[in-house]
Amino acid sequence: MRLDNGLYVQLADVGNDMVAGFGCCRAYRYAATLPTGHYVVTLERGEARGALVISPVTGAAVEMVDVPRPDPADPATVVPVASSDMLGYRAEIWRLTDGAWARTYACDHLPYGAAFSRWEAGRVVLTVPADRDP
Repeated sequence: MRLDNGLYVQLADVGNDMVAGFGCCRAYRYAATLPTGHYVVTLERGEARGALVISPVTGAAVEMVDVPRPDPADPATVVPVASSDMLGYRAEIWRLTDGAWARTYACDHLPYGAAFSRWEAGRVVLTVPADRDP
């Protein structure tokens, strides 16, 4: 990925016949560019996954639980929601302040089946299957 300063960030998949064990392999895939200009790259490590949000200026990366979804009214605020039977259901809210991402909220125990629905007036709306307790 080409940064604003002309330098590049290179992410290389890791894994071959010489390595073995849980979490030994990593796969990176470009997912999106946020309205703030930050690159989003999915990261898969064996059975775990997440997303890297990479600064287009410095190349600094922050790992989030999943691909972040920006608030349309405030693109400097994003919510990644992990929704996985194997990895659990988690949500975070991140805010870009002075060029750095800071996590302002984290919930590690969403109800089973919870998923991102939409932003509504600065709040995150999640959906939960009807047969689950909210």
